[in-house]
Amino acid sequence: MHMPVSNVTIVKLSENKLIGRKEYILRVDYEGGTPSRSELREIIASKLGVNGGRLMIVRVDPSFGSRFSRVIARVYDSEEMLKRFEPKYLLIREGIIPKPEKKQAS
Repeated sequence: MHMPVSNVTIVKLSENKLIGRKEYILRVDYEGGTPSRSELREIIASKLGVNGGRLMIVRVDPSFGSRFSRVIARVYDSEEMLKRFEPKYLLIREGIIPKPEKKQAS
């Protein structure tokens, strides 16, 4: 797997002790195209020194014509807290819970 990311910088860090999470705004510099969410998850988890199962990438905002993206990520104290507080669509998108099957009209 090709990892085009050259640098990850923490722009802002806030701690939400009530929910048990840290909220990050990151600047991710890269070569070539915007990295996939799975690549970003792996790189950000290693940069922050956390387990990828406790990391939620909420948003990736690539800058048009530039080689960086603004990434909003949250790191929870436990996977249970992540599943409790994150919206269902984010859990499905990140592959934490399976996508429900659509019921066919009869």
